[in-house]
Amino acid sequence: MTQQGRGTIKKVQGNGKPCPHAGKACPCKWRLQYQDEDGRQRERRFPTKRDAQDFQTAVDDAKRRRGAIPGYLSRGAGPTVADYMTAYLDDRIEQENLAPTTIRAHRGRIKNYIVPRWGSNRVKGITQANMLTWQRELEEQKVSPGEVQSIIGTLMGGMMRKAVDEAIRPDSPVTGLRFTEYKPQPRYLPTAEEIHALADSIDPRFRLSIFLMAGLGMREGETIGTDTSCVMGDHFRLARQWTPYGAWRPLKNKREGDWRDLPLADLVRDELERHLRDFGVGASGLFFPGGRPDFPIARTNYTQRFNVARARIGREEIEPHCLRHFFATHSIIGSVDLATVSVWLGHTDVQTTFKYYFHLIPEQSLKAASVINGALAV
Repeated sequence: MTQQGRGTIKKVQGNGKPCPHAGKACPCKWRLQYQDEDGRQRERRFPTKRDAQDFQTAVDDAKRRRGAIPGYLSRGAGPTVADYMTAYLDDRIEQENLAPTTIRAHRGRIKNYIVPRWGSNRVKGITQANMLTWQRELEEQKVSPGEVQSIIGTLMGGMMRKAVDEAIRPDSPVTGLRFTEYKPQPRYLPTAEEIHALADSIDPRFRLSIFLMAGLGMREGETIGTDTSCVMGDHFRLARQWTPYGAWRPLKNKREGDWRDLPLADLVRDELERHLRDFGVGASGLFFPGGRPDFPIARTNYTQRFNVARARIGREEIEPHCLRHFFATHSIIGSVDLATVSVWLGHTDVQTTFKYYFHLIPEQSLKAASVINGALAV
């Protein structure tokens, strides 16, 4: 017999009945009766007592990780927000392949906002009134609407959904909260002349990077990590990015082995050929090699060169992402459909593209009126 409350382990006689864990007759001699993580009575048999004890320990560890469990482990008040938020973010990082910048931003929000305010509170004790009051406090502190939504809606809301799923609390106190609509500042849209001027002003070894971002809609880290294997006939294939922390990662919103294909415009192909003719590539085929073999230039070093170039043309407002914005804007103005542009940009879903670029689709009202006129004609 084991410690009171943990379930019982008892030696039993084999009777030829189906074994609960094997589904057939077996020689298991040791029976463990226990409560699972949802409070249901369970029974399982094992060949040895040690096997039963190891499984019992694993069940107890799982209960502790989840916090409030039926039985002796749930007599406390459950996990604190600080502990449970850490577990929640760790799960997201593992399951969703979050970008390093997203992880860093979330950890900053947890450290600066969530833990100081709620860290020692129990997850099960927080009410919707608490969340409403906190939302007003953050707004009074002039925290931006987008940041408030990330702190409460994304992080606290996600953690509370996990708590509901794991039966730590019956519902989420974040459900039903309304947030001020986040309206990001529009990015500067450079002209074609400014893009060519920027390419002429940057260190010649990085001229190609300007056209990869403006002509293919690539992010900065994706651009820096390109090599000769990306060029595939009439398209350009991306499969990884180079992070600000000097590491290879899958593309944003993608998993290892995923890729994104982009149409290769003639002008971009000409720039590729010019780059190969004038500068060649690194030992591993990289277009923008750094000081270490097999690695591209550091993101900070590239940013310095980009900043020098934009200062030379007097356009400090141009950021690398503005070039990607140029690609998306002119693709849509040119009547490429939103779904296709969304795939090229690597957005999570077309709604993201719709939110930022739908207003650019030309003459939609006139097209809709024409379609309906034709449909109703008799």
